[in-house]
Amino acid sequence: MNTLVKIFKRTKLDLFICLCFPALLFVLFYLPENIKEVLKLNPTSPIPLLFLQTISSSYIHQKLIHFLGNILVFFIILIPFLLILYNLNKKQKIYVFLFIFILLPLINSFVHLIVSIFYKTDPSCGASAIVISIVFFVVVSYIITIIKYLRASSYQKTKTKENFIFNKLKYIILFLYILSFIIIIVFYAEMMVYTEEKLNLGHIIGIIFGIVLGFIKSKKEKKKETKPICKQSL
Repeated sequence: MNTLVKIFKRTKLDLFICLCFPALLFVLFYLPENIKEVLKLNPTSPIPLLFLQTISSSYIHQKLIHFLGNILVFFIILIPFLLILYNLNKKQKIYVFLFIFILLPLINSFVHLIVSIFYKTDPSCGASAIVISIVFFVVVSYIITIIKYLRASSYQKTKTKENFIFNKLKYIILFLYILSFIIIIVFYAEMMVYTEEKLNLGHIIGIIFGIVLGFIKSKKEKKKETKPICKQSL
């Protein structure tokens, strides 16, 4: 119980920031259709408006099933995502939020703009790229952390901040971690089948972005672990 309280106290700001995401999606979904059309990515828009659309289009949904699907998957992934944020410092958390909620929409929009030069496509909109990037960021982070934990257990290494939760709850939480990302992947696949949503360019960008971000996070943690804390006194 003390561990859960400690986790909540340290991640309550992260939780607030994360909950702003579905709240924003909800508000934008119920905007009038003419305003939503303005916020959707459109290559023919004036430059100032187009810059706004490169971000806003990733938060606009046209269909209710698309909106509810992204919201539902996000809430399923939220707790595992918060557990990852728990082990990050303030600077790392800021990078994660900026990369996922700002940089990814920009990249997604610019890729769609480049593609639209060669192929006629419908205006891009929806938070699928953001949600699926979080899914794969969590999955990759869990897999790498589990591998590190098992290696540390095999060589009987000392506890580190990175696997704090693992060391507290041991194999129960290890099993839940493995089970959680299996359920996430299966559920997301089922959701796409149910809504007849095909794997599109936005999904592919989100998958690649989430995987890369997961490996970057792991690399930063590895450098932090290898850095000596202090010099030994002679």
